[in-house]
Amino acid sequence: MYCLKNAMLLTRSGSFKHGELLIDTGKIKKPGAFPVKSKDCIDFKGRFITPGLIDAHTHIGIVQDGVGHVGFQENEATEPITPHLRALDAIFPEDMALIDALAAGVTAGMITPGSANLICGATTVCKLHGRTVEDMLILSPAGMKMALGENPFRCYGERDKMPSTRMGNAAMLREAFFSTQNYLANKKKSKKEKDKSFDLDFKWESLAPVMEGKIPARMHAHRVDDIVTAVRIAREFGIRLTIEHATESHKIPEFLAENKISCVIGPNISSREKLELRDRTFETPAVLHKHGVKFAFMTDHPIVPQELLILSASLACKAGLPRDAAYRALTINSAEICGVSNRIGVLEPGKDADFVVWDREPLDFDARVLATYINGEKVFSA
Repeated sequence: MYCLKNAMLLTRSGSFKHGELLIDTGKIKKPGAFPVKSKDCIDFKGRFITPGLIDAHTHIGIVQDGVGHVGFQENEATEPITPHLRALDAIFPEDMALIDALAAGVTAGMITPGSANLICGATTVCKLHGRTVEDMLILSPAGMKMALGENPFRCYGERDKMPSTRMGNAAMLREAFFSTQNYLANKKKSKKEKDKSFDLDFKWESLAPVMEGKIPARMHAHRVDDIVTAVRIAREFGIRLTIEHATESHKIPEFLAENKISCVIGPNISSREKLELRDRTFETPAVLHKHGVKFAFMTDHPIVPQELLILSASLACKAGLPRDAAYRALTINSAEICGVSNRIGVLEPGKDADFVVWDREPLDFDARVLATYINGEKVFSA
């Protein structure tokens, strides 16, 4: 047990207040809940403490830094419908990018398959430190990664395979959802009739949690037309949805608010390397905030290095996003969108002791991480 006192602590609202953190067995405890010996109290006067930052969309661990092509494990681009893939099975806990992440105060991430396929596989939320993936794991599956737009129709259209158009993208998604609905109906019927001849299908079993509302579809979509198509299909089948990337979401904030769609924005520190990114702007977060759309930030690592997550938020502030909204997007909003706010994202009693000590307010450009803690253990020190 130990106590950090006299620090400026980030609150759930995104503001800082003077206070102390009591840590015991990897959890945050209520201040004053236990007597703490003076030798176990650390004075953090003049320091700022935030929850560990959460990257809501990253490929860290499955696209390994510094090893070249052999380390690119995010796309099983051999067929367009692959819900039975799991990011969990490809995460390498010794990826050197994890060290950079901890040094920048990023303690957890939604690790996803790539976007070559229409249905890409199950996502995983992990802490970014541990000997094995099981040590790091918070939630899996945390969603089903899917993709609309250029990536899948380019990947398969170049081989003269479906999908080769946006119509093909939508049609094949609907076909997969219909197949899963029929599969579940037949499974239910066979169970009721005690028909032992029913064969389980791994693909549709993997997609079933989406159809049953247990996990959301996490839809890669940049352009307005793809975002709206994603929402249309989600409504048709009654599935939960988040929009990943959401590059043109600033054009339709009212639509997103009306449909209660959360967005994971980014990467906003990248070139406009394809048509879908032509209207990328740092003002997107400010527009969504103004209209009450919940959002979080992503790096899409390795597209943007993991350690630049907070820079994405800083640049959004420069373009009009209030600082408190930026802090929430990096912490509690991200935790809620990733489905793990019961454990991380806020400095409150009962949560995991994942936090970062900064030498000044973190969104200041020259702010430095002094120490990063996961489960109350110091995993980085400047």
